Amino acid sequence: MKVNFFPFSSVPQLSKRDVQFQENPELFKSFLSFPITLEAFGGKMKDRSNYAVDRSLLVNVIKEQYENAGVANVPTQNIESLANNETFTVITAHQPSLLTGPLYFIYKILSVINLAEKLNETYPESHVVPVFIIGSEDHDFEEINHLNLFGRKIEWENDARGPVGRMKTDTLDPVLEQVYDILGDSENAEQLKDLIKSSFKDVDSYNEAVFRMVHQLFHKYNIVLLVTDDKALKSAFVPHIKKEIFERPSQELIVKTQDALGDLDLKSQAHAREINFFYLQEGRRDRIELDGEHYKVLETDLSFTKDELETEIENHPDRFSPNVVMRPIYQETILPNLAYLGGGGEIAYWTERKSQFEAFNVSFPILVRRNSLLFLTKSETKQMEKYEISSENLFQTDEEWVQHYVKLNAGAELEFSKEFDLFNQAFDLLGEKAEGIDKNLAQAIKAGQVKQFKSFEQLSSRLLRTEKDRHETDIKKIRKLHDKIFPSGSLQERKDNFIPFYLKYGAEYLDTLKANLDPFNPEFVVISE
Repeated sequence: MKVNFFPFSSVPQLSKRDVQFQENPELFKSFLSFPITLEAFGGKMKDRSNYAVDRSLLVNVIKEQYENAGVANVPTQNIESLANNETFTVITAHQPSLLTGPLYFIYKILSVINLAEKLNETYPESHVVPVFIIGSEDHDFEEINHLNLFGRKIEWENDARGPVGRMKTDTLDPVLEQVYDILGDSENAEQLKDLIKSSFKDVDSYNEAVFRMVHQLFHKYNIVLLVTDDKALKSAFVPHIKKEIFERPSQELIVKTQDALGDLDLKSQAHAREINFFYLQEGRRDRIELDGEHYKVLETDLSFTKDELETEIENHPDRFSPNVVMRPIYQETILPNLAYLGGGGEIAYWTERKSQFEAFNVSFPILVRRNSLLFLTKSETKQMEKYEISSENLFQTDEEWVQHYVKLNAGAELEFSKEFDLFNQAFDLLGEKAEGIDKNLAQAIKAGQVKQFKSFEQLSSRLLRTEKDRHETDIKKIRKLHDKIFPSGSLQERKDNFIPFYLKYGAEYLDTLKANLDPFNPEFVVISE
């Protein structure tokens, strides 16, 4: 395998904000608690010790979740170590995407595992546990109900509503059968079938199936999984639920921070509401809104006075679900956490939260951007070499690939920049001479220059189109190759699933990824076979 690294600024598929966070972290200094360096974690460990966590509760909940999942190879040592005050976590989180969904689901987990390993090497006096939070309370089913497999969209159709993690899996059978048919009967395919079948067999909820599948894929790296949709854990969050609902500090603080980020030409991310909690019922997750002196659950008949709602929070904290604004506060309340590792979009909304964390007296984690990666197979690498697409051209559009190839293989020179310069120079000189004779004539020459230059461009475009026609077959193959590497023009990690790679390489695929991901490396990783 060959590994190359590219600065984020050379990848046009990444947002401006994402690029700046990686390449100009000083810009975000006032929005972070600690810099994004290995050395900063020593100070963060000391700082984190000032914030209490109910470690006994945490350990008991995690043990119970593993027991309910009925899995082997439980990371017992890492779980037990969380009872120790010298043990910390680094976390990443994601919705329970169907069969892990897009590739970055995998990259996040491997990146946080490597982050923990590097911290344990650097700070042996402490212990750092990697944690993956299954964000199962989200109710946006359309975001998790599909995966792309060999260019096909596999979709789970389900009429159920409410938190996706609580959904039943009986309607998934046709989807899984479709996947099994696609997998074939190779040795790696049979391994995957066994893994998927054992994950979804006799489960009470979709949560449990995802828990099993992620555990089976990554248990050898000793990562700890956690489902935060848990009554016991939310009991520890009750004071913050009350503060947010009755005092409502988040919206004003986040909007103020978003304004400050806006002054740096950085757009706001998450939309903070007056109350940032949902109310959960069987098959429902509805927003809570203050209406006069009553707290109403939208799209239902439920309404509470302040006293009634306070009693409801104390007796049934599991019915209160944080939205994207309060979820970070919840995570950092229940875990002895040092860092949150996420993608560009996640990091963007976390940078809006520092003052909110201070208001809730919750530790604000170090923010680490997960690794981004592109994996090129041997076939793709050979095709790129055939069509003379180098690393400098890699992240260009399919049209740029085509033009590059056509110009290199044209029967005549198709680079016209020199001719364009000579054309403009001639008109500029003519205009300068006319300026001293007749200004109206000079303006007419300028207008003629614009008109004639367009004609000149059209002629050069016709030459390029004529040359393209000579390479029609190769051009189709180049466009097809580009779409395979960059599905629909997007990054591979945002569209493709891990299954095709696992079919080809087996479990070694995950080992290869892990060996080449370093969350302290701010560059884009490209692995070529």
